[in-house]
Amino acid sequence: MTPPPAVLSVDSDRRVLRWLDREIELTRLEHDFLRCLVGAPGQVWTYERLHLEVWGNVHLGRGSDMHSVVRRVRHKLARLDASATIHAVRGVGFRLAPL
Repeated sequence: MTPPPAVLSVDSDRRVLRWLDREIELTRLEHDFLRCLVGAPGQVWTYERLHLEVWGNVHLGRGSDMHSVVRRVRHKLARLDASATIHAVRGVGFRLAPL
């Protein structure tokens, strides 16, 4: 039997994050945030672009809303033992990167 591919994926129909044979449920914001990053691994997503895609507006405020989602998603990635993490690109945004 062949092992499943080592791919991090977002199941939008069920709103779950999948790593190998493990899954974890996502909130709407976590799902929308991860859909951006997983769809373009390694690409830097600016704060502005993420805010527009995930929250549907351009207001950044203090950015605490986004940092809260990032913190929760990082925790869920760790719970899955996924070999990917979210890297902050100082002053720019975030990207999905291998460990």
